[in-house]
Amino acid sequence: MEKKNRCLIVIVVVVFIVAVLGGYYSLVNYKNYKYYDNYRLQAYNGQKASDLFTEVYNSASNKSLNTIQWYQNYPENINKLNEIKTYENNRKYYIREMMYYSTSDQEKKYATLLGNETDLVISYTGLYEDFLNAEFNNNTSR
Repeated sequence: MEKKNRCLIVIVVVVFIVAVLGGYYSLVNYKNYKYYDNYRLQAYNGQKASDLFTEVYNSASNKSLNTIQWYQNYPENINKLNEIKTYENNRKYYIREMMYYSTSDQEKKYATLLGNETDLVISYTGLYEDFLNAEFNNNTSR
């Protein structure tokens, strides 16, 4: 009977150790998956914002060539700049999620750098919007 109890205790301990190790491995796997999924989503939002900014910049740079077209595109450009800010704010959310799910200091530092970059892009977009508003409002030939 005593030998049976020892075997049962050994089996319970082994199952417990396997469960703990399996749980830890699953948690690390899950965190890595969520980190890279959030990385992919923030990269997607950053690319969309970059593409929109390129469109706005190209459209707004044509003022010397076609002034009437520039003023017609002005409301659309302002809407695109607001859309850029929305994409960048979404990107900030995914970067915060990256920081939450990071498993190393390097991943946290990288997410911090991405967050700083996003803050700069939002600030730059605001400044560019102010510039377009100043250009639009200082027109005396309208």
